[in-house]
Amino acid sequence: MSNEFEETYFDEPAPPPRKPEGPKRSWNAGAMKARLPWLAAAAVLVVAIVLVVYFVAIRNTSSTNTSTGTTTNQALGHYKVTYPKSWAPVSPDSVAPGQNAFAAFREKAGNAVVVMRLEGGVKTINTAYLNSLKSQLQRTVSDYKFVSSHVIPLQPGQALDFTYERTTLHQVRNVVVLPVGKVSVVMATIAPVGDAAVTRQINQIVSSFTLSSS
Repeated sequence: MSNEFEETYFDEPAPPPRKPEGPKRSWNAGAMKARLPWLAAAAVLVVAIVLVVYFVAIRNTSSTNTSTGTTTNQALGHYKVTYPKSWAPVSPDSVAPGQNAFAAFREKAGNAVVVMRLEGGVKTINTAYLNSLKSQLQRTVSDYKFVSSHVIPLQPGQALDFTYERTTLHQVRNVVVLPVGKVSVVMATIAPVGDAAVTRQINQIVSSFTLSSS
């Protein structure tokens, strides 16, 4: 009697008979041992090249030069500034004539400059002083646009960091006012708008400024 629920399948041809496998090859330990010294030497060479490239890259990106000198006020002593190798110290009169500047630095590509000079003393950096500086720039600079202002710590003391734009010149200008005794050290900078690398380098130069009596 037939089963109604019996499953049926299509007939499939039988698979061909398997060929007997030959003997497996044994692992040649002697040849592998002979290669090990060469592989180790190659690995050491690759690591050495990577380390050399790494340390050369670090040295080139972090290398700076140092500039020292005296200000135009003997009571302030000596100043010290570090700057990237893509910058160079220049004569203050060549970039800021008649401004009583004692130091100046310019990017070698000519895109930015930092000038350091002395001005009259500022007793307190407060809101009144900040508003006075804003009003002065608005009167004297036709394309003035305020960007930011805040206090930054430098080695000689607290300084006002004031930033604005010259919109028609596409320049970012920064004024750092550092009261020191009866005078103020003013660091004025100029950079292209939107150049983050140059802005970072300028910040490094300004933040490196120190004064010492010796």
